Amino acid sequence: MKYYYDDHILTWPDHFVICDEDGNQVFEVSCKLSIGHVMTISSSEGKRVLSDTISSWLPAFKISEEDKEIGVMKRVFSLRFEKYDFLFHGLYVRGDFLDSNYDIMKAGQCVGHYEVVNNRIIINTDDLDVITFVLGIEALKSLR
Repeated sequence: MKYYYDDHILTWPDHFVICDEDGNQVFEVSCKLSIGHVMTISSSEGKRVLSDTISSWLPAFKISEEDKEIGVMKRVFSLRFEKYDFLFHGLYVRGDFLDSNYDIMKAGQCVGHYEVVNNRIIINTDDLDVITFVLGIEALKSLR
C-alpha cells in the first residue's frame, strides 16, 4: 500500500494527514512544542507518540504506544559527521535517509520504501511501524 502526504518542512507546531493510494485519510499527525517536541500519530488502530525532551543536547525521540515505550530514535555525538541510532523493532535504513529516496529494512528484507515525487512524500509499506519510523526520521531531520 502506498501512503502519501505533502512534502513540507516539519515544524513545531504542525498538523497534516497521510492518505492511502485511494485518497482516504488514514493517519493524522500532530506536532506540538510542549516541554520538548511531541508528535502524535493517530489512526483507527490507535495512537503512537514520539516525544523529545528539551533537556537533551542532541535530539532523541522516545516512541510510545499506550504509555509503553516501544523504541528510541536519536542523534548521537560524532565529530566527523551526523550519526543516528535507531532502536525500533529492528528497522534500519538502506540508503541515505537525509536524501529523498531510501529503503526501510528489517532482518535483511525490504519492508518499506520512502521517496519524494512531485512535492509528495510516498511511503510504500503495509506496516504501521514503518510509518512511525519514517515520521521519526522526519522529526529528527527537522531538528538538524
